[in-house]
Amino acid sequence: MRTPQVSNISSSLLYFDGAVDKLNGRVGVGVVVLNPEHGLLGALLVPLPLSLNPKATEALALWYEIEYEKKLGITNVDIRGDALNVLNVLNGLKTRGWDFRVSWRHVKKCFNAVAHELARRALSLVEGWFCKEQGHKWLLQLIVGSNV
Repeated sequence: MRTPQVSNISSSLLYFDGAVDKLNGRVGVGVVVLNPEHGLLGALLVPLPLSLNPKATEALALWYEIEYEKKLGITNVDIRGDALNVLNVLNGLKTRGWDFRVSWRHVKKCFNAVAHELARRALSLVEGWFCKEQGHKWLLQLIVGSNV
């Protein structure tokens, strides 16, 4: 795996994860965006009525993460996730034409706990949920109590 170049400019941290509910034919996407000081910039929970395998769900979560980051206007990002196979796909992409600077790294599941919990919670939602800069108390407690 190519090691992404890390710039000396502070990057926002974007964590993503997906969850699969095979029994009910649903997937959940969880994304959390933190500033360089690990403060909340945004979070996204997306429930989808799809029957996907875990790899496809993780790839979908990464896509939602990148789209959400664009909507937030973030231009320097450090993408982090526990799906190494999905992150390896980024190695083959040409990022020169992108409107933002990007780096990525694989993290252990324990460091992706907030995005994982958001993906699991998304499975029980009827429609998507997001926040920008301020989140519910439970979300802020998740961030503070995590290893991010």
